[in-house]
Amino acid sequence: MRINVITVNYNNCAGLIKTVESVLGQSAFDSYIRYIIVDGGSIDGSNEYLASVKDKLDVLIIEEDEGVYYAMQKGISHTLDGYIIFLNSGDYFYDNHVIDSVISILLKSKVDLFYGTALYYNSRNKLIKWYPNDLSSAFYRIPASHQAIFVNSSLLKQYPLRKEDLRVAADSDFIMYCESRKVNFSFEKDLIVSIIEPNGLSNTERLKSLVELYRCRNFHYPKKIAMNILYSIYIATKIIISLIYRKLFSNIL
Repeated sequence: MRINVITVNYNNCAGLIKTVESVLGQSAFDSYIRYIIVDGGSIDGSNEYLASVKDKLDVLIIEEDEGVYYAMQKGISHTLDGYIIFLNSGDYFYDNHVIDSVISILLKSKVDLFYGTALYYNSRNKLIKWYPNDLSSAFYRIPASHQAIFVNSSLLKQYPLRKEDLRVAADSDFIMYCESRKVNFSFEKDLIVSIIEPNGLSNTERLKSLVELYRCRNFHYPKKIAMNILYSIYIATKIIISLIYRKLFSNIL
């Protein structure tokens, strides 16, 4: 059993340090973890830090790329048989025994997709639990944070991330691929896998995500086009109402 941990970084040295320390601090690090870091050519001191821990890494790639999914795909190309989790700079494991817990579950279940709970800070800096949902919810939303998802490496090699035509929804697209093909999976709500660095989408990115997710649903669920149209209209309406509310509220203040 092997867990390939992939960290993508670009000019986030403080977050990178937190992530690397979290991975290296896993009690299962020497026994089960293959650690791969892909840096997009940072100029904020990240490369100097990476040089100081290079001997502890299995793969270190430092070169410019065309975006986060390109970097993630580079990491995938260096994985070995086992499972993959993406823990990008700023994200970190909940405690030092997460991988031990996951290994125990995977050895018993032998599923291709396993995921747990993640924590994130909301706009009020309150720590919120992102509980996982059944994979069948993938049509509507990603069932778990990708920082809490462990994927059989063979799946990500059969269906690589759509880095060329998707800029913000390639992870959701991959999960739709898994659900539409009925990949065997399991999840554990009581297992907290990671804490996610705050990284809210801008209004422009939300709209871009809406368009990309519409295309992904049409691709993976061609028999649900009408449902896709209605659901996309519903989500677009919610976004517009939210924007109007924020605009009005900011004017009042």
